[in-house]
Amino acid sequence: GKCRAMNFGKILVVSPHMDDEILGCGGVLANNPGSDILYVTGYHPLIENKIYREENQKVVSALKANGLYMQKTIEHQQYRQKCF
Repeated sequence: GKCRAMNFGKILVVSPHMDDEILGCGGVLANNPGSDILYVTGYHPLIENKIYREENQKVVSALKANGLYMQKTIEHQQYRQKCF
């Protein structure tokens, strides 16, 4: 049978990484346009990748959501210098 839509209005989804929002609650986001998705990953090579970021923006747009991205911190920048 069909699942009943989960309509909550505008919600905030906290996503550790890009694509976790779809895996965790894509259906809920699709039923609640105007919601916010906060991506908390401060640094990861894929986030710096222009193509990956563009694909993420397509997902956010398709969901009619707002993508919010945490800024890099000094600690993340130091980690990046050590590892890459």
